[in-house]
Formats: sequence, structure tokens, C-alpha cells
Amino acid sequence: MQCNDELINALEGLLKLMCNGVGINDALKEILTNVKNKQCSSMVKDTIGRILRGEVNALSEPLLNNYLLYFKPKASSEIKSILPIILTMVNEGKINEALGYLMGNICNLPDYDRVYIIDLARLITLAKHDKNIIDYIKCRINLILRTSLT
Repeated sequence: MQCNDELINALEGLLKLMCNGVGINDALKEILTNVKNKQCSSMVKDTIGRILRGEVNALSEPLLNNYLLYFKPKASSEIKSILPIILTMVNEGKINEALGYLMGNICNLPDYDRVYIIDLARLITLAKHDKNIIDYIKCRINLILRTSLT
């Protein structure tokens, strides 16, 4: 269980570094040196490697698949067109409006974009109760928007 906590911390740290413009390889090196429990470091390294290679089974490893979304984004141009609007709302503290806009557009998006919508809706809902989550939302939206349109 402790290794799972180390893994989640490493994945969140990796996303945070990537959001701050650090390249994936440099971010990975930094994250792996920060694993507190050295007994977990090989599991963390192997699991992150699987995620980066896209070797995650979405059904049996939904948590890992959630991170795969941001390391290997394949978001459509449709979702990328609504994300800047949601990002603006989040930046302005309009959490309820952001969630409503996101959910109001779910039917207009391709099926494969729904995984992004579900994750962002989960985070936006959490942000109603914990304003620290807002940085995670901004990070994930920016990672999606940085990738080339598919």
C-alpha cells in the first residue's frame, strides 16, 4: 500500500513538473530520486515506464490509465476548443460554471474524449471543496492543450 502512495505522489509530481515546462525525461529523473521509500523505487520506475510506453490496461488499471491520458494525450480538436473556456472559468473561480459548461458539452464530443471529461469533472467537483485542486485542473488542461491536434 505504501508503494501505491509513492507511485501516486510520483505521478502527480511528474505531471506538475511537466506543467512547469520540464521535459519528461528530466522530470522522470527528478521524480525517481524523490521516492522516499527506496524499496518502492523500482516498482514506481517500472510502472511509470509502462504508462509512458502506453502499456496500461484501461479496464484492470483504471488509475494508471487516468495518468496515461496526460502523458499520451489523444484529445480531439472539439474538446480542445472548449478547454480554454473552462480554464478561464476555473481561473476566475467559477467552479460551478466550469463544471456545468463541461458537462453541457459532453454530448457534442467524440466518445474517446469522455475519459478527459470524466477526469476533469471529478477534479472540478473536488475543487468545490478544496481550492488547492484548481492547480491540478489547470495543469491537466494545459497538458491536453499543448499536444498537437489529432
